Amino acid sequence: MKTKRIRVINNSEHSLSRVSLFSMNFEDLNPKDTSQYKEFDYDPLKDDALIYCVVNKKNMGRYLEIPNKEVLWMTYVIDSLKNDIVYVSSKIDK
Repeated sequence: MKTKRIRVINNSEHSLSRVSLFSMNFEDLNPKDTSQYKEFDYDPLKDDALIYCVVNKKNMGRYLEIPNKEVLWMTYVIDSLKNDIVYVSSKIDK
């Protein structure tokens, strides 16, 4: 079985702290930052299908679609944060 990898890009104008994606912690991301890829081994019994972050001391999150089995490299892009809603897009890499 091939290893899946995911990463996060902060395309918003906000600094994000305590970034978490599918229950995996990522480093804080300033505007236009990109995280390193992390190995992705999603377990629906233990992991959340969410992206979380803290912006200006406010917890924010959004449910995400889990990558299908054929996808090996995936990027989630935080496009913007408006009216307390996190807008996220995704793209398949490589």
